[in-house]
Amino acid sequence: MTPRISVVIPAYNETFELPKTLAAFELAYTNYQQIYPDSEIEFVVVDNASTDNTAAIARTWGARVVHEPHRQIARARNAGARSATGEILVTCDADSLPHPQIFVKIEAEFARGVFAGGVRIWAEPLKLTQLLVFLLVNLVSLIGRLPAGMYFIKREDFLKLGGFDESLYALEDVDFAYRLRRESRRRYSKLSILWNYPILTSTRKFRVSRILDWFRMGILVSIRPSKYLKNRSYWENLYYSPELREQEESTS
Repeated sequence: MTPRISVVIPAYNETFELPKTLAAFELAYTNYQQIYPDSEIEFVVVDNASTDNTAAIARTWGARVVHEPHRQIARARNAGARSATGEILVTCDADSLPHPQIFVKIEAEFARGVFAGGVRIWAEPLKLTQLLVFLLVNLVSLIGRLPAGMYFIKREDFLKLGGFDESLYALEDVDFAYRLRRESRRRYSKLSILWNYPILTSTRKFRVSRILDWFRMGILVSIRPSKYLKNRSYWENLYYSPELREQEESTS
């Protein structure tokens, strides 16, 4: 049977975070099947050149593993999307826990005719500076009608849009959100921001960087986006550092 939904999870050395994420998705799938017993969901984990047991863990949880050797989040997301077979595509990071009713809500959103959507991003516990960052991100998403956190879209539409921009080494999700908004306006169709169905993500980026680092890069990107977004060296600490990966189980 062709899956109704495909969930794409890019993963690099996610031995400790991935099981929690897949367990949360399994619960959401169970809740979904109580209402849609004849609909299936497939999980595609993209092993993005991991050097640990990420791929084996994914298979243990019943996920299909796709390998993308080039370390770049946009390529990993697109590799999973191309391999997916479901009608609806959902993308989620490996350190993010979905709401237990997320699939039920996504189904309801497409039933009312939305083009695509995202969710609120949250984390617990949060320090004051982190809280302000999360509030700002969600406020921009909500007011600007820019999907974030976890994207859901028909796979056919995702492929027509060209997926995530593989020339970008950071903020490829922000670029994708702007393109979703532009396309939804062109089609006169709705975008959905699921405020009450957040993902609970880790705060590990704050462990290897300061708030000032993010503001500095934000200013530089706004001035010369092509230079800074298309050069991986500027994003090693914020996106690609091995220190971003947990060495022991953690909730942060």
